[in-house]
Amino acid sequence: YAVAFYLDADALVFNFSFSPLQALNSSQLFAVCRGSSDEEDTWDVNDGVMIWNLKHARAREFSQAWLDKSVIAMLAGRNSDQYELQRLLESSDREERARLYRVYVSQDLAFMNYDGPNVKHFLRSNYTDWTGSEVSARLTMMKQVIDDGGLRDNLEDFNGLMRLFHVLR
Repeated sequence: YAVAFYLDADALVFNFSFSPLQALNSSQLFAVCRGSSDEEDTWDVNDGVMIWNLKHARAREFSQAWLDKSVIAMLAGRNSDQYELQRLLESSDREERARLYRVYVSQDLAFMNYDGPNVKHFLRSNYTDWTGSEVSARLTMMKQVIDDGGLRDNLEDFNGLMRLFHVLR
């Protein structure tokens, strides 16, 4: 099946041998992380690192609904794309959610998000958007992880990545 590896601008793949297929169940639409281990919780699903099964029967319909709701909410200055994803999930019953997505919680969330061996996600702590969120501090942290983790040696075109950092700064 075809997959999309969706990453926020403040996330980077740390392990280049990591395959998104490892995180995704082929019968589910996407894999995502959630802070809470309560199966009923959708409010803390993090959409900053997601792996989508593009051949899932609901891929087009669900992603279009998420996009439409997100654009309307963001243009109105109300909510983020993450909030809108959480509301879409909340509108599904428990059985539908179990069929719809694989969720990583507790110790398992580091497998594909946060400060794990495969993906590093440099989360903001006190802001709801990038405004005033100390972007330069987060970029500095990203550069440090690249240096400390030996990623610089693994990248064939590190200059291209640095140009990206320069543009983001």
